[in-house]
Amino acid sequence: MQVRLSAPLQAFVRQLVAEGQFSSTDEVIAAALSTFAKAELKRDVKLGLKDVREGRVSDWDLEEMKRDLLRRVKQRRTKKAS
Repeated sequence: MQVRLSAPLQAFVRQLVAEGQFSSTDEVIAAALSTFAKAELKRDVKLGLKDVREGRVSDWDLEEMKRDLLRRVKQRRTKKAS
């Protein structure tokens, strides 16, 4: 995969590597994406907790969810076969 960065971002990445904070530009990008993913996860958890506090949750039955999933898979297979 290739990633294109603006000139200022390229300079920043090179600086981080030159200072020894990272061993390569790939490592900088991987760390940035990991940080972004963690931030997204934290945001999603906060939203979920807000839903719990505000009563926007319901009980669910794992067996019912499995049956529903299997039903959907069968429906898709039937549609593809026709």
